[in-house]
Amino acid sequence: MHIQPYGGGLWRTWFDRDLGLAGKIIIQEESGKLTSKLWDSKSAIMNIPSLCIHLDRGQTFEYNKETHLKPILATNVIDQLMGQGIKAFEDRDDVYNVEHKHFATFLDRIASDLGININQIIDFELTAYDHHKPAMFGLHNEFVASPRLDNLASSLCSLDSIIDYSKNGDHDNAECSMIMLFDHEEVGSISATGANSCLVSDFMTRVLYNTRPESSQEDYFRTVRKSYFVSADMAHAVHPNYTEKH
Repeated sequence: MHIQPYGGGLWRTWFDRDLGLAGKIIIQEESGKLTSKLWDSKSAIMNIPSLCIHLDRGQTFEYNKETHLKPILATNVIDQLMGQGIKAFEDRDDVYNVEHKHFATFLDRIASDLGININQIIDFELTAYDHHKPAMFGLHNEFVASPRLDNLASSLCSLDSIIDYSKNGDHDNAECSMIMLFDHEEVGSISATGANSCLVSDFMTRVLYNTRPESSQEDYFRTVRKSYFVSADMAHAVHPNYTEKH
């Protein structure tokens, strides 16, 4: 199975992990309308195995992202045995080449989970994720072992904080508190909706002029000057095994 790495990941950490798949499935309804559904394998269905030590005794970990990061989803022999009764696109042409590009058994798994006919699948965009459950560890359970902490942890704290503030904070509309959660961080934040776009200034301008239509541009400048902005991210502690890197 082919995948495309996203951003500047530490890809060596993805080897020998149980991986699940999740994402958006585009389906075609009986009326011909295209809609989307979210799908999660909810189990480990892939793995990217490392090369065994007797085939590579080098001291450095070198890999090719195009050839060495392809997860193993199934063997051809077992897939043929287990998928003998699965037939796709018998009643209509496979105009989107879905069956040509993917295992019929994989398509059947998605269709079965979503309660749809396999022929309804038009396309999908899926993301691999570490299926290991998060855990607390350490002598006093002071450490959190979990993937995707950056930046989900700060996003969750921000969301919880603004919900609590809405219940107990200022209610006379003298202040306007907000959080902004951006995507595309790992590709430079320079997309149309990234943190380095004009989205922040545009959004703040619209909030001001829609809540106080009589405001002038000078009022906007004063509002910005009286405001404060916090960029929340994960705090990286000193690594005890690599103190020389800090």
